[in-house]
Amino acid sequence: MIELIKALIKARAEFPSIQKDKVNPHFKTSYASLDSVLDAVTPALCKHGLLIVHVMEKGNNILKTHLFHESGEVLTSEYELPDIQDSQKKGAALTYARRYSVCALLSITADEDDDGNATKDEQKNNKTKPLSSSNNNNSPNNIGDLIRQIREFLGVDKQYVINYLKSTGETITTLKDPNQLFKEMCVDWAMTQGVDEFSALESYVENVKSPNLTSIQKWQQILFKGANVH
Repeated sequence: MIELIKALIKARAEFPSIQKDKVNPHFKTSYASLDSVLDAVTPALCKHGLLIVHVMEKGNNILKTHLFHESGEVLTSEYELPDIQDSQKKGAALTYARRYSVCALLSITADEDDDGNATKDEQKNNKTKPLSSSNNNNSPNNIGDLIRQIREFLGVDKQYVINYLKSTGETITTLKDPNQLFKEMCVDWAMTQGVDEFSALESYVENVKSPNLTSIQKWQQILFKGANVH
């Protein structure tokens, strides 16, 4: 994998800023589409002998994203798609999976700074309150890490978290109801996938009782089975 890693390091140094070309109409937040991500990274990847290829496997339920190098070396990630029959919903889920997989494989993000930057003066001792004891097996050790983990999984811009904290007059360390933030991030994500707000909110409230990454992943599968997509 030596040649691939060398080429990827060189390519990443040449990646431009990713253009956030889409706007969520409900929360007025911007995000980078799959096309925007690929437009940003493809020239540098090709220049250094790298190519991204997506392949569907196991009955079209597993998306494999390969990063090939001209030397023959390859780096691969897998993404399990929700079980969806509706072709429009399946397409939306696949687009999201491709976007997420590319960013994860290349270790890139459209964000500019860490979630904690909004409250770094409050976090010098790096001690935050766990969300709940019931989440200990499935979530990070503190609220800041859990917010970051869920936000990055959903592909939500960290500016969204910063704006949310400003609107509530709180910081990550003083956040009284983190579950509300998780709910709004999830509904925001669902709307970027074409799910109407009411269906997303109703499904979230019904199925996510104790927010963590595992419960949200399961919620996504349930959502795409029954939600209305525009």
